[in-house]
Amino acid sequence: MANRPDEFIEYADENLDTLVKMFESKVKENPRADFLAVRDNSKEGRPYVWRTRQEVWDRSNSLSRGMQSLGLISNQTFDGQAWKFVGVMAKNCAEWLETMLACMYNSVTIPAFYDTLGLEGCRFILEQTQLTTIAL
Repeated sequence: MANRPDEFIEYADENLDTLVKMFESKVKENPRADFLAVRDNSKEGRPYVWRTRQEVWDRSNSLSRGMQSLGLISNQTFDGQAWKFVGVMAKNCAEWLETMLACMYNSVTIPAFYDTLGLEGCRFILEQTQLTTIAL
């Protein structure tokens, strides 16, 4: 049955209620599918090379485990609620996406830092989150 335009669909599939679960289901469905293009700087013209869903999944999981084992995930409590933080300061790139996925595996909130944010904006985020790690 088709949904009406004014209806809100909470989940297309009730078992896929997070981005990590959605991505995992796509990896299982077709692990060799092209997913993320990156430039090959070692070749003339810097052509795009594709990373598969499985490669991105593996890289993100490795980063996630590394962040955990090195103690890079900041745990804070504010107003009785527990939070985990890892900051990211980078232009949009494949590594940003892989870091985002790695953080999602650990239920980590990602405060994003941008070059246009300015010193005061950065200071505000650092003070509010008590952030201990920023991925560059």
